[in-house]
Amino acid sequence: MKRSEKKAISPLLATVMLIAFVLVLAILVWFWYSGVIGDYTEKSGIGGDQICAQDVSFIISSACNNADSVIIGVENPGRTHIISFKVVINGDTVETKETSTGVQMGVTAQISATYNATAMGTVQTVKLIPMIFSQGYTTECTENIQTANVISC
Repeated sequence: MKRSEKKAISPLLATVMLIAFVLVLAILVWFWYSGVIGDYTEKSGIGGDQICAQDVSFIISSACNNADSVIIGVENPGRTHIISFKVVINGDTVETKETSTGVQMGVTAQISATYNATAMGTVQTVKLIPMIFSQGYTTECTENIQTANVISC
């Protein structure tokens, strides 16, 4: 029996090449998979406006005037967290403020907004516009505006 004179690659080189091939393939699959998942959630994910319409719900339980601030009791029975509110304070003038706090879902909390008491005069009503965070953006839920009469604390 005659042996062939052809030489093959060494087992060590074959192992190194196989490991390199598997690593490159794994990295490509990882990039592809992460891109597909990111595109899928971005394209088919529910947008902020849709979340506002379906999941945002809040109840103003109280609104009272305390010198230069309005204290508002808010309950969130909705299915999403409200990260903050735009508060439109109506008196002799109108001021719009954004609260630094919101209300977690299933929680009742008090929020407050300060105003210029000298220019405002007597505060009559407050209007709350909920703000949510969805897909990396803050969305103002303008279809969920609620108004309440303000009394003295």
